[in-house]
Amino acid sequence: MKKIALGFGIGAVVCMTIGVLAAYTTHDVDNNPYPITLNGSPIELQGYNIDGNTYFQLRDIAAKVGGFTVDFNDNTILLTTDTQAAPAKTAPQNADGDIGVDKAKEIALNEAGLTADGVTFTKSFLDMDDGVLQYEIEFITGDAEYSADVKASDGTILKWDVDRNHSAASPSQGDIGVDKAKEIAAKKAGFAVSDVTFVKERLDIDNGIRQYEIEFIKDNTEYSADVSASDGTILDWDEDRGKAIVPPSTAPDASAGGAGEITADKAKEIALQKAGFNESDVTGLRVEYDRDDRVNKYDVEFRNGRNEYSVEVRAADGEIMEYDVDD
Repeated sequence: MKKIALGFGIGAVVCMTIGVLAAYTTHDVDNNPYPITLNGSPIELQGYNIDGNTYFQLRDIAAKVGGFTVDFNDNTILLTTDTQAAPAKTAPQNADGDIGVDKAKEIALNEAGLTADGVTFTKSFLDMDDGVLQYEIEFITGDAEYSADVKASDGTILKWDVDRNHSAASPSQGDIGVDKAKEIAAKKAGFAVSDVTFVKERLDIDNGIRQYEIEFIKDNTEYSADVSASDGTILDWDEDRGKAIVPPSTAPDASAGGAGEITADKAKEIALQKAGFNESDVTGLRVEYDRDDRVNKYDVEFRNGRNEYSVEVRAADGEIMEYDVDD
């Protein structure tokens, strides 16, 4: 069980029991432990128990039950009733043009080079995204989490992600590898790999293209690059300048912080303790020193499994200003 701070937005994404929650109040959150049936048959539906109430995402309910669609525009959640509600399904149907969930699982396992007896599936259901029916497949091994969006009509992998604990994504045949991708990204910024601090390095598939997502920091700038896994072409490049970005073990210098402030290492320790982890439990750990509304603070971010954590720690005294978990 984790304690997280939830704001007013929670009421917009949950559906079973809705309560008005005070902004950024700490609440106990667990995955829903109760089995769910639809018309008497069991279904998979991700839910959360918050202070004894059960919540589900509207999109997930729409995908399972049918009858309405969910969209978001201009800070408004848009619910649209279908002209004719889709018939409820207890599981994706193997109709013409649909490969079925078992085949989608098989395709995802083949992409990972794994077998079903070596993994634990955490998600497998049919969904609609941008008008395309696709299976969302997620599974875990002892050291990694895999997620795939598999096109229901022909089995094409539309999106692929591997989140490894303390190791880089594994290259396949014809793949430049993560080390080469890091070298290319660092060279683009005019640095050697040894000159920078990497905060993200993972293999992904975007619009059918295998690419490495590389992020690193140097001085007061954060760099991010999407590098083609097949030939090293930089597909996307971004530089975020003007922040005092520091490695977790480095204290702010005179230009970044004032006398008496905690170090970046201490801020990291406070954030990890709040989440209930050791540093060895997380990946993608980074610490940024920033100033907001005339308050000096550390922005600490890291991942554990599917969850992304962000913690704002006040530099003056180590008080946690904001705590957020995105799963």
